[in-house]
Amino acid sequence: MSRPARNGLPTSNREKLRLDSIRAASLREIYPQLAEVRVEFEFIDGTARSPSPQSFSYFPAARGFFRYACPCHSCSGEFDLSGFVAELADKTGRTQRSRNVSISCTGIRAGERVECPICATVRVSAIMHTKE
Repeated sequence: MSRPARNGLPTSNREKLRLDSIRAASLREIYPQLAEVRVEFEFIDGTARSPSPQSFSYFPAARGFFRYACPCHSCSGEFDLSGFVAELADKTGRTQRSRNVSISCTGIRAGERVECPICATVRVSAIMHTKE
């Protein structure tokens, strides 16, 4: 992992994501109605050995940060799911609070200087606090 520059500015996209994550407010502050958010990634890159699936669970005390670095370490791209989480949090009534989305990485692979071929199928789900 790269280290921050001496002037305190991030030296890479991954470092910027890490710093943004540290600065993010808690899920409880951003979406007090949510008891849990779950994010599940499956990746496809057109090869026989695609990156491994990833999953994340967030509870009220966790940082409410929903941007993820591309699983290819040499890639500058990210997957931003913030809008999808906000959409689920804003739903009213007893509607289903999950969404499946397909997102392509928009990054460039450093060594090859080519667009990253990774696509992700993502399931974002939210559990609301029950009223007692």
